[in-house]
Amino acid sequence: TLEYLAYLGYPISDDENQLSAITVTREKRVDLLKRQSTRSVYECHVLGAVTVGKSMLCRSHIGQYLEDVPDWEIQGVTQCTINMVHVYGQEKYLVLKDIDLPNKDAVLHPADVACDVVCLVYDGTNPQSFEYIANVYMKYYQESKVPVMVVCTKADRPQVRQDFTIQPADFCEMHKLSPPHAFT
Repeated sequence: TLEYLAYLGYPISDDENQLSAITVTREKRVDLLKRQSTRSVYECHVLGAVTVGKSMLCRSHIGQYLEDVPDWEIQGVTQCTINMVHVYGQEKYLVLKDIDLPNKDAVLHPADVACDVVCLVYDGTNPQSFEYIANVYMKYYQESKVPVMVVCTKADRPQVRQDFTIQPADFCEMHKLSPPHAFT
């Protein structure tokens, strides 16, 4: 990590070195107990099936929209976007990490599960897409303390009934999650 700072031009002098860029904060567990945080960077993993619109959701976070996006994408490379957001008048940095799920039974690496918040994304026009994120939620996040947000993409198009035992809004209510957020 310090090597990256040097590559990015972080100043190196007799008075300063790359270690001045690092701040050690208290454990996340303590922040949760006190309901306040000294951290300024939060990582959100955006999970969902391929083609549900995760990349566009992440890119809209930095002000890129469909007409701004190149026609190509490097397959197999995790895409990240970082932007500053204001939370209760304080500047925080939100890192959105786009993680593809190749199939509904995909096994996530521990690094893909560990985050500050997770955004589960499904396509409201694809009847099979909600099953992916429902399985991920039940397998990895149902018993965890990680906050979960469900997002329905392509909300400007006619929505279809999901091929799952329970519909998204009812699933969210049953698991005490906020209702699905619409994203266009």
